[in-house]
Amino acid sequence: MTIRLIRPLAAAAAAFIALAACTSAPIGAFNDYVLTKTQVQPAYDVGNFRFLHANQQMPVAVAGGVLGESPQALGEALADHMTGRTPAGRTEFVYRPDVPADASRLAVKADPPIDMSARSLCAGERLDESAEKTAAGAATLLIAYCNRDHVLSATRLTVDVSRDRRGLAAPAFRRGAQLAARLLFPIRDPNDDPDPFWRMRN
Repeated sequence: MTIRLIRPLAAAAAAFIALAACTSAPIGAFNDYVLTKTQVQPAYDVGNFRFLHANQQMPVAVAGGVLGESPQALGEALADHMTGRTPAGRTEFVYRPDVPADASRLAVKADPPIDMSARSLCAGERLDESAEKTAAGAATLLIAYCNRDHVLSATRLTVDVSRDRRGLAAPAFRRGAQLAARLLFPIRDPNDDPDPFWRMRN
């Protein structure tokens, strides 16, 4: 009886461990996109965001392309998917090839250097480190909401479209971009929230 009981339990445990390993991977059989290191800085001000961009436009500045697409194609796809998805107020994102460095903007770096930070992206610093390694058919984006050279919120989006073959038109890319818009522009300002654990949960 004991052996008969142990074998099913061991098989179930092995299956659970295998599933956990898949779901924790950046790109796995159960994840076609993942957002990592999403951070909202204390400098983020929902009132300032609404004043500048709610029911208005936010420029999207893109450095580099992914999945064989140009920076313009990437910027236009992100703008299309993110428009209307910001909880703090409806905003129209618009790709612009030449965004002034002192503008409030969404900055995007395609396949960023491994050690590149959102602060470096907002400051316009050029780094020579090797680009982040992604699997074939996958792309990584460093996305930051910048006010001049200050980062207000940031995230990394990795998308796997190897099974879809539609590149920037893939549903995985659309869903990832839409979720990024919701997380980067929250309706609650961390400065005004009395809960000290708010930033850890969001």
